[in-house]
Amino acid sequence: MISPPARALTRVDGVRIFVVLTLFIAAIPLVNAADIRVAGDCGFSSAIKSANEDKARGGCKAGDGADKIILTRHVRPDGELPSIKSRIVIHGNNFQYRINKGDPAFEVKKGGALTIINLHMKYLTPRKRRAIRVTDGELLIQDSRISNCRIGVEQIRSHSTLLGDWDICGLPDDQIIKGSHTATYRTPPPPETCRELPPGSATVTAPSGLGAGIQCRRLDAMGVGNAAVIDAGLVDAVDIWGTVEPGTQVCFPHLGAVMFLDAATSPRSLSVLESTAMDNGVCVSIASAGTVALVQGQPTRAAPQPEPEPEPEAMPEQPMGCTIITTGHLFLRDSPSLSGEKLGHVLRGTQLTRLARQGNWHQVNHHGQVGWLGGRYVDEVAGCG
Repeated sequence: MISPPARALTRVDGVRIFVVLTLFIAAIPLVNAADIRVAGDCGFSSAIKSANEDKARGGCKAGDGADKIILTRHVRPDGELPSIKSRIVIHGNNFQYRINKGDPAFEVKKGGALTIINLHMKYLTPRKRRAIRVTDGELLIQDSRISNCRIGVEQIRSHSTLLGDWDICGLPDDQIIKGSHTATYRTPPPPETCRELPPGSATVTAPSGLGAGIQCRRLDAMGVGNAAVIDAGLVDAVDIWGTVEPGTQVCFPHLGAVMFLDAATSPRSLSVLESTAMDNGVCVSIASAGTVALVQGQPTRAAPQPEPEPEPEAMPEQPMGCTIITTGHLFLRDSPSLSGEKLGHVLRGTQLTRLARQGNWHQVNHHGQVGWLGGRYVDEVAGCG
């Protein structure tokens, strides 16, 4: 049987195909998201309601799925702030969210996922309770701050992630997030401040390089703050903290004696370092964080010895190999004090070997970074005597 010749498509056929394809594409479900701009009559609370309910509220565009709220000005709640019950991203554009002390900044409820980017959440007067509470939900804070509160984040059966350059209200004894479940912290690589010491000051070299976490700043007499060092004839000084490895070398372009204020003790203990004259300058080697000060005198052990400061109260020697475990998400600091520089973060459930103990502070080495943990959320596991 011979098939009839194929008929050429007519213009009417083309229109029919276009209509069918249009109807088919329209029937495909799309995952949508709306950009809701907080501007004009659209207030912050109304924007969150619009995103939660996928309806236009208070002059704001209706939400449509996983929504993005974009700030164009500093904001305050325009009415009661609703709980977060859907997936919402807030782009703060470095504006402030100004909050009264009686109100939480955000409440994330079951099924909710809140992402906060480039926003400064600021309480106008100090708040004693938590700023953000997450229950059976998710929270991500990136390049943002929470200030003037006692507790930054409290979570229940939830996960919180802190990324980039963040700073949130902490908790007593240096715990970062209160509550159960998990957390993730990732901060940007540390700045290489040791390369930025001014000309004529010290030069610093480290075994793993200056990008491995070692930090430096030049100090004047007020910054050094130690009478014995100043009376010895202070010439120059550099404070060194962060990841300080054994074999780190500090060289000054002038001859003199070199003193060291050790950050591992509070107050800092003072010693005179053995130094070597090199190219009309002097070099020393250090193994831990502290202030390295060049004073008048001669290199090597003949450097003038100032009157020693009163030694801090001796702590009982700790058995070697004492294993501890963290029971909270904690800051790691460069000295045994809440005023110590923050070096990083240690997650709950991390086992570490204690290097030393001072009062209620534990010195540890966490991924090559030596620092101190507050003891309230630290338990001894084994070998601690």
